[in-house]
Amino acid sequence: MAAIILVGLVIVIPNELQAAVDVDTRLFVALTYLFVMALAPVRKEKQVSLAVAAISAFFVGKPLYQGLTSWQAFSAQVSEFRKAAAMLPAGSAVLSSFGPAREDEEVETPVMSLNYGHVASYATVDRRIFNPLEFTGIGMQPLVATPRYSQIDTPSAFPLSPEAMKELKTPSRELVRAVAQANLDFAARWHEKFDYVIYYHFGVPDGFDQESLKEVHRSSFFSILEVNRPGGTTAAKTAVSS
Repeated sequence: MAAIILVGLVIVIPNELQAAVDVDTRLFVALTYLFVMALAPVRKEKQVSLAVAAISAFFVGKPLYQGLTSWQAFSAQVSEFRKAAAMLPAGSAVLSSFGPAREDEEVETPVMSLNYGHVASYATVDRRIFNPLEFTGIGMQPLVATPRYSQIDTPSAFPLSPEAMKELKTPSRELVRAVAQANLDFAARWHEKFDYVIYYHFGVPDGFDQESLKEVHRSSFFSILEVNRPGGTTAAKTAVSS
C-alpha cells in the first residue's frame, strides 16, 4: 500500500517530484515514512527505529549548527539588503546580476553564492518591487505576475552575469530565439524594461555595464544600479500615470 501511494504522488504532482518538494519541504517527512513502511520492517523494528532516530537527529542537528554559524552571517546580510532596498521606488522592475567575483574561489561568502539569487525576493515580500526571478512555474509557489509585469516575467531563472547582460542588451535574431526557448526572453533588451539591477559584487564592485547602469548605492556584498532607460521612463512612473 505504501508503495502504491508513492507511485500515486508522482502521478498526481503536476510538474515533477523535486519541484513539488520545493513547494513544501514537509513532504519529505511523509515520503520518508512511506518509504520505511514500504520495507515492512516488522521483524527488525528496534533496529529500524534506532536508525531512523539517528538519521532524524542528524537532520535536526545540522540546521541548528548552520543557524549558529553561517546562517547568522547570511541573515545579517539579508537585513542589510532589506534596509537598502527601501530606497527603491514602489513598483520598480528589478533585475539581478552576479558579478565575476562569484566564480572566484578566494571570495568567501557565509553561504553558497547561488543562495544570493533569492535575496531580492525580500524586496518582493516587502511590497517594494517586481522581481522576475520569483518561481511562478507550474508545480512551484502559487505566484502569478500581475498583468502590468506579465511581459517581463519568467517561470524560473537565476541572476545574469555581466557578460550575458551585455549580449542580451542588443541580442541577435539567433540569440532572441535561443533565449525564448530557455525562458530568458524577459531579459532580452533588459535596459528597455527594467528600472534597477541588484548587482551582487561580493566585495568586488566593478565589472558592470557603466554605460547603461549607474551605481546609486553600494553595500558590503551588493550594489543597487539604476538603469539608464531610453527616454528616462520607469515602470514606477508608468504605474503612476496609469
